[in-house]
Amino acid sequence: MLALWQKKIGLFNLAVLICTLLSYGCSKTTPVKLGKELKYKGSTLFYTSKVTEDEARRFGDYLLGNGFFQEDKPGTVQLTKEGKVYQFRMVVKKSVAKDMSYIGNAGIFAAHISKDVFNGKKVEIHLCDNKFRTLRTVTYNITPESLEEPTKISD
Repeated sequence: MLALWQKKIGLFNLAVLICTLLSYGCSKTTPVKLGKELKYKGSTLFYTSKVTEDEARRFGDYLLGNGFFQEDKPGTVQLTKEGKVYQFRMVVKKSVAKDMSYIGNAGIFAAHISKDVFNGKKVEIHLCDNKFRTLRTVTYNITPESLEEPTKISD
């Protein structure tokens, strides 16, 4: 009987670990209001009332088409808007929010999103913890018009 309980506790601990490692966790409740959701290859795109469903679908389709959503790496992102600035919010590990190479690439990707999805409107990428609290905000210093090809996200 003790061995059975140890096995169940081990499985519970494994489930808790997996839920912690996933972008959104096991619970659908967080302190931040994430908005309505769209599903892409096992990942979730939330969008707030500050953006339209059409904008969210165009954005989600763009991310899907550029390899951002992958079945073997489910994640959670959010699209919202603050004033005239679109905010692409994504959950990352804290170390990623400090990785200058990743931050530079995120800035280029923000410029591509601006050009390819939102007609040149300003886009910020918010690197967030698993409760969608911003760890770092990434903007771009190049003009979306100067970009030639969309950025592909790869391993």
